[in-house]
Amino acid sequence: MYMLIYTQEQLNEALINGVKEFSEISFYKLKFTDKMIKGLKFIKCNFNECQITKCKLENIYIQSCNIKKSSFNESELEYVKINGTSFEEVDFLKCLVSGLNQYEWNSLSFKLCSFVSFKARSAVEIGNCNFESCDFTDADIKCAEFFSLTIADSNMKNIKIQSSIGGCEFKNTNLENSMLGDMLCGNRFISTNLKYAMLDGSHYITKDRFNDVNLKGCKLWALEPDDTVDLEEVNLCKVDIQTVEWMNANLKRCNLEDANIIEADLSGANLEEANLKNANLEDANLEGANLRNANLEGANLKGTNFNEAILDGVRVLEHDYKYLKDYIDKNKVILK
Repeated sequence: MYMLIYTQEQLNEALINGVKEFSEISFYKLKFTDKMIKGLKFIKCNFNECQITKCKLENIYIQSCNIKKSSFNESELEYVKINGTSFEEVDFLKCLVSGLNQYEWNSLSFKLCSFVSFKARSAVEIGNCNFESCDFTDADIKCAEFFSLTIADSNMKNIKIQSSIGGCEFKNTNLENSMLGDMLCGNRFISTNLKYAMLDGSHYITKDRFNDVNLKGCKLWALEPDDTVDLEEVNLCKVDIQTVEWMNANLKRCNLEDANIIEADLSGANLEEANLKNANLEDANLEGANLRNANLEGANLKGTNFNEAILDGVRVLEHDYKYLKDYIDKNKVILK
């Protein structure tokens, strides 16, 4: 399909003449710095090698456009509504998205885009989007919703997302030291690094939700008592699950070495053959849990409730048997 091609001069002339809507136009090498751009519509347009730097874009509507090798660096986007648009090699470095009234970024695709130090402070709903090979390092997102997104092969180290997060798939993505707030159901993490991440409101902690992930030092907070936890054989080394309520969780053969399990409720949990070496279980509730052949060497067992727990074959340091003596005979455990 043939498209008109607009240069910088042609666009400037159109704006001077009061043109507000542009359709099926190809913009090439536009450059705006420290400008206010307001009240425009772009429908089925192409943008190539355009630079929008330190500008304020207000009440802009972008529909079914293609944007490549461009940038919005250090610009503020206030009520910039975007639908059905693709972005490739586009930079949003230190970009701010603002606006208190609800609006959408919907059905978008981003490939090789940079959102480094990107900030959102608005009621924008970001949904039904794909992010491939994007960089969100140090981004801080506070928006209305963050839903039905696919994020693959991307770097989200140190990101903060303080929004309702639901139905998202994070695949082969680095979320180290990230904070994901208000986690709803339907999120999946596949081959993803969640080392020292914080997941607040995490629901349905199961292997199909967490497949081949690094949860070292990860904080999984705000689980409800009836949530599902099935992490059999998962490596949870140094995980922080202090005070969680994981009743009847399946943690069989999990690696929980050096884990922080202080005051956690794991009553009825299956911890058979789990490695709890050097874990901190102070004041944890393991009532009715199955710890058959589990490793408790060096674990802090002060105040741990083992009432009615299965402890046959447990490995424990000899001087720590005092914490188990009221629950199982000495000849049924392995003292180290």
